[in-house]
Amino acid sequence: MDSQWFALDELANQAFWENFGGTPSFQGASVLDVGCARGSLCFQMALLGAARTIGADINPVFIEFARATLRERYPRLLDCVSFDVGDLSRYADNTFDYIISKDTFEHIVNLGEMVAEMKRCLKPGGRIYTGYGPLYNAPNGPHGFFGVLPWGHVFLPERLLVALVNRKRSDKITCLRDLGVVNQMSFAEHRAVLWGAGLKVKYFEVNRSRHALSRAFVFLRRIPFLEEYFTHNIYCILEKESA
Repeated sequence: MDSQWFALDELANQAFWENFGGTPSFQGASVLDVGCARGSLCFQMALLGAARTIGADINPVFIEFARATLRERYPRLLDCVSFDVGDLSRYADNTFDYIISKDTFEHIVNLGEMVAEMKRCLKPGGRIYTGYGPLYNAPNGPHGFFGVLPWGHVFLPERLLVALVNRKRSDKITCLRDLGVVNQMSFAEHRAVLWGAGLKVKYFEVNRSRHALSRAFVFLRRIPFLEEYFTHNIYCILEKESA
């Protein structure tokens, strides 16, 4: 199953960069991939010329798969790619030219603290590239976890959603955050974190997708009271000011 997901991740990487208007130049750069999952993006950036690429994820199963893939499929990258389990506290200040985070920010509960850590690790003039979704208040915000109608998780009582989940679990939950699926932050809260991080916002776009439905969302979100519910993803580039 991990191999299948890895293959899907490889296909998704090109769309990820297209949503920023193109792939940055990684030639000679030091790069950190936050929430690297099985590592496919790390291998791509190394093959594009990054001098040092580190993938970090809190899931040890993902990291073990990435390390095995490095040994078995990309042995020529052993000197320039590595993978770590855990948070960013292990990395020194002003270390990375780029910090990349793909499909991760919607899961992080203390997102402001995470962005502050990323800023600390970033070299002056370095950039953060993050693209993620669906946001919680989008139609499929919990990644379809509850199996209810679009926006059902927003408008149904939390106690009902908890009861639906507990019917299929032996380890019962008491609230939705116990699931760790998404952080339940609104679009407004995500925007406030990104624009309030003390970094230059070089790019900020929403509803980036090849899906035809996304074009309808672009129109509907212009209606003020619908913006929150028709914004399903965010793509953002943040830059640390040079010293």
